[in-house]
Amino acid sequence: MKQPSLSDLRVDRAGTRKVRTAAKKGVVKITINIDWDSLALLRTMAAETGVPYQRLL
Repeated sequence: MKQPSLSDLRVDRAGTRKVRTAAKKGVVKITINIDWDSLALLRTMAAETGVPYQRLL
């Protein structure tokens, strides 16, 4: 997958402010892409620790 150049990236300041405000309240929902191997490792770690894998991220 081709990496974007920094000049192509845009900062959504309003969205960032919204996320930071929500973070102060406790929980923030995000969407990420992660490869299967990393997800499998997180799930294994979650099973060992008892912490949900989403929290380990």
